[in-house]
Order: sequence, then C-alpha cells, then structure tokens
Amino acid sequence: MASPRYRKQFDDARDPYSARNALGVTTWLSVDESARAASTYKPETYGGAYELVAGTGVTFSFTPPNAVFGSGAAQRTRKIVTLNATATGVSSINGLTGAVTIAAGTGINLSSAGTTITISAPLFGTSAQGEVPASGGGTVNFLRADGTWANAIQTLNSISGQSNFVLSATPPVNVSFTAPNTLTWFVNLFTTSTSGIVPASGGGTANFLRADASWALPYTRGQYVGTNTNDNATAGNIGEYVVGTVTTPAGLSNGIAQSISSISLSACDWDVQGVVGFQPASGTGVNALHVCVSSSVNFLDTSTTVYGSMPCFGLQPQTYLTTTAIHTPVARFSLASTTTIYVNGVAVFTGATNAIGTIRARRVR
Repeated sequence: MASPRYRKQFDDARDPYSARNALGVTTWLSVDESARAASTYKPETYGGAYELVAGTGVTFSFTPPNAVFGSGAAQRTRKIVTLNATATGVSSINGLTGAVTIAAGTGINLSSAGTTITISAPLFGTSAQGEVPASGGGTVNFLRADGTWANAIQTLNSISGQSNFVLSATPPVNVSFTAPNTLTWFVNLFTTSTSGIVPASGGGTANFLRADASWALPYTRGQYVGTNTNDNATAGNIGEYVVGTVTTPAGLSNGIAQSISSISLSACDWDVQGVVGFQPASGTGVNALHVCVSSSVNFLDTSTTVYGSMPCFGLQPQTYLTTTAIHTPVARFSLASTTTIYVNGVAVFTGATNAIGTIRARRVR
C-alpha cells in the first residue's frame, strides 16, 4: 500500500479507519497540523511527519524513493510502504476480506477445485508422519511399520524352496536332522531339575505320575505310610479318632438300661468300643453288670458283637469296694448318615450304684 505524504492524497486513496481496523493497527497516524504547506502544487494540504505503527500480526517494509512531486521548493519525493499481515490463531475465515493465504503445515495436504479447498492428511510412511490406513476390522491384524495391517503371528507351514533361514530351539524343545532334508522337533521328558513332557502312562486307573517322572501306585499295596509324630488324622480321613467321656458319676436304677456317654459319627465304616465304670455305694450287693454299644439310647443290646457283662459268682450278691470297669468288644458300625452311638450300662443290685463311662471310635476306611 502506498504511503502518500499529503493528507488529502491519503484520504483520496483509502479510507484510513477501515484499513486500520482490518489490519489490527491500533495507532498509526499522527499529523503535525502546525506546519501548513504553502505550495502551489497542493496548497490545501498539511505538511509534517506521518507515523505508521504496526499492530499485532502486521509489519511494514520501505522501499527507496521512486517518485518526485512538485518542483523547486515544493518538490517532494515519495516512498513505498508495504504492509504484511499474518493471521494467527484464526479459527474462522468468515467475514475476512481481501486475499487469504492458506499454507499446509507438516502432515497436511491442500488441494482446490473451483471455490472448494480440500484439506487432508496423507498416510504415514517410513519417514513421514500422517494418518493410518483403514484396518478392515477384526482382532488378528496389527499395524506394521510399513503401513500395512497384518497378522503379527506368522505360521510356517512349509519351508520348501526357502534358503538362508535359521532354525533354533530353546530347551526343552530340540530339533535335529533325522534324514536328508528332514527336520524332527521333539521335547525332552521332564526331570527333577528341568521342564519337559511326561512319559507315556501305560493306561489304567491305579497309577499316578510321581515327581521322579515315573507312573506308579501312590502307595505299596498293604503298606500305608503312617504319621511320624503325635498328631491326629483330620476329620474325614482314615484314622480319624472320636471319643466321648463322662467323668461325673450318674446314678443308676436297679436293672434299668441307661446311656452313660455318646459320640456323633459321620457316614463311614467305624470301629467302636465302650467301657462303663460301675461304682456301688458302700454295703451295696451287686448281682450283675452289663454294658453294650448301640445306636439306641437307654437300651441293652445283648448281641455278642456289641455286648459285655460280668455276672456274680454263684448268683450271690457281691460287694465291690472300688470302680468296676466292664468293656464291650470292638464293634463295627457301617453308617450311611451321621448317627449318635451310645455306650449303655445296666446294674442289678441292692443298695445304690453310680456309673461313669467312655466311648471311642476310629475311622477305618
């Protein structure tokens, strides 16, 4: 844009306020009105200096004088002022007038057709940034560095016709040439110190794989490893032990069966035994003592497998000064559900008799 030296020429050439607003110039014109020019060339104009101040995004450049006006004392020269404006941070070009320059930055392409401007980004390459191509979907492919979507896991079905390739194996996998042009892959058997595959089992349902890589029975028939300390088998395991003891004497009624102690046993095969300690009072005559183990409360079962007794000699009452213990045999109880088993006692006597007792059971299988 030209910068006229005289005010009127400037006004005739451009509306200064519109130019200032369009370019964002905040202060750009100052006129010295005290020096009115007496010139026959333009007697009605003011002389003095004009000041152009660039606003944000605006720069000025000057060229040497290239025009002369007037003659003699009124002769003046003209300089050309070029204004350069750069629009920064522009989010919209609506309302802008004049020439607008759109430049493509890194990774951007520009093209135009008529009044249409197309802005696009190229695909990335080995040396240029950009967009990624369409993937085609799926869960198998991954984007490779060459710009293609491909399966990241490649399967080698055949090496026919291949050359200059390397085959390697990491233990326990091994590879060897078993015949010309034939590769055999195999895996070592595992050992106590190396990983690997298991040996053939030989089938069946009795053997298990031991830590020494052999298939064997987890035990030797007829030989079961027992505990090597004073602990107890856990509930549900062979050897589980259950016991119930009553140490507070309970009074008995003459000739009446009474349960002395009891235990609750889960479904299993149990060996059970009971003992009752009879304690006659001083001067009491005892005719007979009977005990049994039974699943019935207050009941005397005289089956030989569960019953024990001690009759008096010659059917004469005997006087016992201490506790007399009568045991049952070890009896088998094969239970299909949880059951209470009792040790019951009967005393035939004259006088008074008390009893204490214990019942115990061992899980046998």
